[in-house]
Amino acid sequence: MIADNRDQRSVEASAKEKGVTNGCLIAKIDELYKLGLLRGHIKEAAREVRFGGNEVAHGDLIPVDHEAAEEILTLMDEVLNELFQSPARVARARQRRLERSQGVTESVNATTPEGPPST
Repeated sequence: MIADNRDQRSVEASAKEKGVTNGCLIAKIDELYKLGLLRGHIKEAAREVRFGGNEVAHGDLIPVDHEAAEEILTLMDEVLNELFQSPARVARARQRRLERSQGVTESVNATTPEGPPST
């Protein structure tokens, strides 16, 4: 298997998608962390993806075994999950909770009589 730097470019594109556009890739990763978009261990995962891409970008194509390639892909998945998938899941759960809450409020209001209580 031949390593390439597509995963490194994916980290770069992800940072840009999140509005982090200044500096080299390591600076972008650090900024994502400072903004609270990456937890510490995911920042380190992004750095490992970067190192793998640098080996290819600054040298000859480096053959890597299947296990090493899978590891980089797994780390890239972790980064993408942190930046995009996890926040989207939280937003969907919040939206569903708000919709349920609104539905409960509407049903309570529908069963409560309008106007002053009768005596």
